[in-house]
Amino acid sequence: MMEKQTTITGSVSEGTMLLVNLFPKFVDVLEGIDPGQAEEFKTEYEEAIDDGEDLGYILDDLFDALDQIAPDGHYFGASTADRASYGFWPVEE
Repeated sequence: MMEKQTTITGSVSEGTMLLVNLFPKFVDVLEGIDPGQAEEFKTEYEEAIDDGEDLGYILDDLFDALDQIAPDGHYFGASTADRASYGFWPVEE
């Protein structure tokens, strides 16, 4: 699979740190760049819920996938100014 980068910068989710709120927003962003990988995350999420598993590892993997498609000079994660604002932020040097 060829890695595409997003052109999105800034916040994609604000005001929550709950997995149930973050997961759909993050998957929506990934779906715009890599629908196949987004579908894999949706399936894994649903299976983990059905099995009663901890979902934290899925969110970690989703963070990694989004970080890989971040625009050059950016990272995906929490804003340094607001830890409940997640998105694509410039790397501070």
